[in-house]
Order: sequence, then structure tokens, then C-alpha cells
Amino acid sequence: MFDDLPEVVPVTVRELDTIQIHLGDLIDRLIADAASATDSNPLPPPTPKAHRGPGPRS
Repeated sequence: MFDDLPEVVPVTVRELDTIQIHLGDLIDRLIADAASATDSNPLPPPTPKAHRGPGPRS
């Protein structure tokens, strides 16, 4: 994948936490599934996790 941005776009810790909260389980399962090619069972949908960390800013 390529982009035409003039420089590296910084990603904040809060943004990484958000990605982990919403996609962490799915990514972990996809990696585990790729590592064990003998498992042919489809992945179940990820279960939502409770939000960790500070709430919305006001």
C-alpha cells in the first residue's frame, strides 16, 4: 500500500488503544488461524470488550 502524504503521520496512544479495543480479538484470531493452517473452522465474530481508559473529553 502506498500513500502520497508528505511525511509520516503520527498515531497517538489513544488511537492505538481504540484499534486494540475494536480489532484486537479479530487480529489475534486471524494470526492464530494463519499459524495453524490445519484448522479449517471459521472464526466466530469477536465479542465486544468494555471500554478501558479515560472517557470522552468535555
